[in-house]
Amino acid sequence: MPRTIRLDGSEWSPETLQKPHTSSLAAAQWRAEARSLASPSVLLGIAAVACTAAASDARTLLRAEFGFGKARADASVRVGAALGEDSGVSKSALGYLAGVKMSGAQQWALTTMLAGSTQDTGASGATVSPTTVKRSGGPKALGRLARKAVKTGDRPSQAVCAALLASRLDSNDAGLSAHGLTEALSNTFMGPRRASATQKATDRLLVAAYAMSGLSTTGLDLGSQRWVGAPAGWRHQAAPWLLPLLDEATSPALVQLLDAARARGLKFAAPGTTPFVHEDSRDVTEYMRNIAVGQASALTKWTDWPTWFGGDPSGAQVLLTQDDDYAYAWVGRGGRGQLVAFDTTDFIGWGLDEPGMTQALAYALGWYVDVSISLRASPGGTPTVKRAAGGSKAQGITYKPTPAYGTQRAGVALGHHSPPKPHMRAAHVRNLGYGTPSEEALSHAPAKYRSQMGLHETWIRSASVGGAAAQAELETHLSKYSALADALGLMDRSSDA
Repeated sequence: MPRTIRLDGSEWSPETLQKPHTSSLAAAQWRAEARSLASPSVLLGIAAVACTAAASDARTLLRAEFGFGKARADASVRVGAALGEDSGVSKSALGYLAGVKMSGAQQWALTTMLAGSTQDTGASGATVSPTTVKRSGGPKALGRLARKAVKTGDRPSQAVCAALLASRLDSNDAGLSAHGLTEALSNTFMGPRRASATQKATDRLLVAAYAMSGLSTTGLDLGSQRWVGAPAGWRHQAAPWLLPLLDEATSPALVQLLDAARARGLKFAAPGTTPFVHEDSRDVTEYMRNIAVGQASALTKWTDWPTWFGGDPSGAQVLLTQDDDYAYAWVGRGGRGQLVAFDTTDFIGWGLDEPGMTQALAYALGWYVDVSISLRASPGGTPTVKRAAGGSKAQGITYKPTPAYGTQRAGVALGHHSPPKPHMRAAHVRNLGYGTPSEEALSHAPAKYRSQMGLHETWIRSASVGGAAAQAELETHLSKYSALADALGLMDRSSDA
């Protein structure tokens, strides 16, 4: 007679573990109900049994790939064998739970992206199970579910939560959409305050779910359409950076960016890593925001999107597109980068709160200013950047730096000369001390900013700070020099300070 098993706060009696005959309708209903309430350890036990040929192999899988201790692995496999029905159907346990084809390397990358470690016990079924995931339809409920999983400190439980969310995205479940995950993200990287460790870990879980769904044969959910314009592995790597940029209606410019990035063979940095040489500088990025806001009236939209700046080995590469309200960019170095977006009114950045994103926004803004001012006036190129021959419409127009570009960047980096000061200050959050902000002022703040602002914080709209002389000086400078080279030079200088 098997002993009673305690797993994740639940007890499984010997009678329960005596698996009924598979042809029994009552047995099938019992297993379905038990799985719907199963905890992460039980679900991984079911998946491990399904992915291996023997119970000993299933236990080895859980210990090697998820760090389970002997007791947790033994109990998980014992209960999983009682509840499972098939075997040998998937290469990875998380792929089994998510309903996608996932390699061991992809599973490892997703699991290590999550916070915490492997505990002796996992989350209870009341915290993470198919039932609790199904009940979490709206953004607030999704956020609560993910935070509860994160607060267990158990990485396998978080991975199971992400896999269950991915399975619902892939099944076109009406209660869950990619935009719902976007709305559940807790922080914007240029927001009024930095994200807490719990907030960042929660966002990681949500983007991991979206990344798993990218492996589906049905493609990536972009809001109002699905995108299958790249192999599953490429979509999987792009997904974490893409999720924060989504809206309910899919922007054609965002699809154009993905198509062009794929056509150029561009790749993506793993969350937690940065493709850039230097650390981020919010001061440089705010300077570029001020430049863009000050030149907003002169930033004429192109019709020939996307545009590509190839950069140099130590610099930045930028692929840029735009729609009526937003610009979208892949920004990186050496063909490996991140995705970022910004609105074309206040130039507020949107993206995953990870290393490199603040820097990526600065470079995207710099290239946007170049494209919309000097290159709009001289499409063939300027003294600092030249249009390259060839290319294709899918890949976008290509520009390359000239020697003058390198000279300009080096001069700014060494402090031999500095770009003119902006004549505008971009919209931002201000602390009023003990004052109370007006509803009218708060109404102008982006919704994600309002959710993070404190009781005594208000929204300050963009305003002139330099006068007509400063404006004229900056306009003359930008007609001859590259704003992107200025951004890179300032970033170089900040790293040496």
